[in-house]
Amino acid sequence: WEEQRKAREKLGEGAPGEYQGIPRPIFSYEALSSKVTNSVQDEVMSDFLDNTAVGAYDILQKNGCVVTHLCNRSEDFNFDNERLSPDNTAPQVYHEGVRDKFGSAARGDMRLTHMRDDHIARGIEPPRAYSVVDIANLPLDVQLETVDFLLNEFKRFASPRLPRTLREMLVQDMQGASVGTQTLFSSIVEPYDPQQILTGGIALRGSLTATFRNTIESGAQRNADRHGVGQVGDEHEFFRSDAFEKGTAQLGSLQDICEDLLTDLEEDGRYQSNKTYPPKPIRSSWKPGTLDSTPPSFVCATIAVMRSISPIKGPGFFTDAFGDQTPHVVSTDIDECYDCDNFTDNQRRGAIAKNEAEVLVPLERDGGYAEIVDVCEEAWEEFRAENLRLLRQQGVFLPGGSESDEDLRYPSVLYALLTRDTSASLGLPANSPDAPKWEIYERGGRKYDYWRLY
Repeated sequence: WEEQRKAREKLGEGAPGEYQGIPRPIFSYEALSSKVTNSVQDEVMSDFLDNTAVGAYDILQKNGCVVTHLCNRSEDFNFDNERLSPDNTAPQVYHEGVRDKFGSAARGDMRLTHMRDDHIARGIEPPRAYSVVDIANLPLDVQLETVDFLLNEFKRFASPRLPRTLREMLVQDMQGASVGTQTLFSSIVEPYDPQQILTGGIALRGSLTATFRNTIESGAQRNADRHGVGQVGDEHEFFRSDAFEKGTAQLGSLQDICEDLLTDLEEDGRYQSNKTYPPKPIRSSWKPGTLDSTPPSFVCATIAVMRSISPIKGPGFFTDAFGDQTPHVVSTDIDECYDCDNFTDNQRRGAIAKNEAEVLVPLERDGGYAEIVDVCEEAWEEFRAENLRLLRQQGVFLPGGSESDEDLRYPSVLYALLTRDTSASLGLPANSPDAPKWEIYERGGRKYDYWRLY
């Protein structure tokens, strides 16, 4: 964050070159979408692009479902005509002319909004985009022909068997597509088996559609290569994501942080390695809604992850700050399932009260154990500005001490904790000088405030 701040100062206030010379996060999109590959991965990649992606693209082109400036007599087309605009709610493969880039989007209008903001940040003219393939309006017979072709192709690149260890994931990743892509292909082509995880994925809403769209995007990009047309930006991110490798590479850093923390806590007398601490449920935030079509045995991914890491086996391994409340009492579409902005102020305050009663007060009163608590930004954000003002008033300054980009890395609940009066939890008068204050734990030169990994 400090490097980013200095880089911005060097560029000047409001400079358009947001992406020029400013250090980017390790897990930024730009970092995860590029990948250093070996010869085997390159061979598999070429096979997928030249035969699968271009093969599907050619089927669409043969059936008159593709329009690009690379077509014969493209001068006869007005690519600025609104009928060719991707500015709608349909999934699109598009071309953007200012930067000369093929891409795809689940919703064309949302991608255009992001592109406009991106072009402003880069200091270049507004985007000029047209729809290469309007995926929502493909004729049924063309859909069937293309999907049948792709399902057979995906089998060739699917994971040979579901990896069960980190080593197996690394080996598979080194010998083909990104392991996540291999697993996705397996899920799509394998029929649902209740005894086998990651099967029957074709039934998940958007799973096949997104994979279809990403493959056609790569086909359009490869077709441009065949015409000798240069392009900017990342290509084929869907097939060669570097997320797994970069995540694995950071495991060592995370292990070092944990080992340092436990060592420091033990040396400070705050932790005893030979003592058994009572297991506590993981404190999550809110649960998304479900649709009438949601299978009875469906398990939310967040719950599945918490179940896998919780020391509590069986019921009671997690709680939600919002309890059983969902964004909408009845969700009519997937957007409403995740529409957390729809929570009322009373619901947000209720979530805070629940966390205070079940987590904060017992911790302040009893101590002797640790809790894993979601930052629950949906509840605490309303009080962020006021708590930050109180921190300044109390003379507490954090790195990035003003309301700046650096300051935004801290979740709102941290400000709430640092300004919290613990007197009542300890049976003391309000604002008692004897009541301890929450603080970020630090020892020597180490401060444990790793909210994001850079």
